[in-house]
Amino acid sequence: MEPTDAKKFMEKHIAELERALFTFEHVLKPRYEADKQILERMRQQYIKLDALIQKMDRGEEISTEESTDAIPRELR
Repeated sequence: MEPTDAKKFMEKHIAELERALFTFEHVLKPRYEADKQILERMRQQYIKLDALIQKMDRGEEISTEESTDAIPRELR
């Protein structure tokens, strides 16, 4: 391979890697962090909802506060 061809080849790959790194740093990584936080909140909400359902199944009285805390706002 001629030096000029090698240089063009390397320039092309450098540009591709720069684009890939930019996408990772500015798109994928922030999305990953946000999804991780959403997942943690959903797990906590699931545990609360499961406890509420178990309490209902046992026939125990459920306060409005407990119900509000256990059922996500989006599902009320």
